[in-house]
Amino acid sequence: MHRAGIYSAGFDGRVYCPFQLAHYSMQRLMLVNFDDDPRYECVEPQAFDDMEHGQGLAVLVYRRDGKVDAHFQPGLRLPRDAFAIGQGLGAFVETAMDAAHFEITPRGVDLDLRFTDVHGQLIEVRIAEDGSRSVAPMALLAPVGNAIVNPKFFPLFFLYGVKFVPRAGTRVSIRIGGAARRPARFAIPLGATSCYGLRYVAEPFLFWWNLAQDGPLAPLCPPGAGTFSAGDALYELAERAGHLEIASIRVARAARALAMEFQPAFPDLAGLGDGAAAEGRFTIHASGDAGRLGGAWRAARRGARISVSLQLTGGWRSAERSLLFRLLFWMPMFRRWVDSYRWSAVLERHPDGRMSMRSAWGR
Repeated sequence: MHRAGIYSAGFDGRVYCPFQLAHYSMQRLMLVNFDDDPRYECVEPQAFDDMEHGQGLAVLVYRRDGKVDAHFQPGLRLPRDAFAIGQGLGAFVETAMDAAHFEITPRGVDLDLRFTDVHGQLIEVRIAEDGSRSVAPMALLAPVGNAIVNPKFFPLFFLYGVKFVPRAGTRVSIRIGGAARRPARFAIPLGATSCYGLRYVAEPFLFWWNLAQDGPLAPLCPPGAGTFSAGDALYELAERAGHLEIASIRVARAARALAMEFQPAFPDLAGLGDGAAAEGRFTIHASGDAGRLGGAWRAARRGARISVSLQLTGGWRSAERSLLFRLLFWMPMFRRWVDSYRWSAVLERHPDGRMSMRSAWGR
């Protein structure tokens, strides 16, 4: 626990929080992997239906050179930063689609895609389950961050209702440029069911954690200790030596919630004395079976500048009860990529009382 002696200035009622949990709304998604195309390895349809983004499909096409091409239907409003994955964004283009049907029904997935990509190739995907076989759903932290080279944010992409597509009772057709492509197969049976390496997500719960920024940092102005709501977040504030510190940040959407907790509470940055430093641990919990991750935080002041850092340690820990899923998620590809991420920020207090922040992720 850090000591109250880290503070020199009095508390002026403003709390500066350098951490952001920005929710990214999406209705459902699917990953369609195939083995034998020279240019592409995966097609990922994403369904949107909200006030911010509009209604329709975006389709990511993963190239074998590590780049990702993003195609999206006219009328969708999507930020480029959402596709800062892999080796980076290739094309980002509005695309008319001859077929753009993607539903998850009690019988399973029903997907029908047909469009011409930015390279002039016709992409056709048809997948339909008949409901005769069923694979148990799972929840996880998507390991998408494993392939990001220059991260602009940490992808807290928690996925609920993830199902692999059974090989029996499913019609699959994948054609790229008129040539049939072979769907990937999952290496081991799930229960007694052999599956394709195709999986869909009924409930994505996605956050951009600490999107890189360089500019003003607005303060929170809570009335006192206890819970305080600002924007989409609910803060739990604790009092120490007359200063308010951040014990937790929580964001909820419908039945799901995400919480970032600090042990001990994160200090009042504006009140730190010159040369003072504090450190501790943090944990991020997702509701249900999607698990947790965490690491160490540190804050220190030198002159007018305050440095803050986060180092993730211990990987992602699943909360799934199924022994099969727990063994699957123990694999390094699901767990260990988390620990390669480190976030750092420099905050500066200006003579007029304003605070600015420059932050970035590194691997």
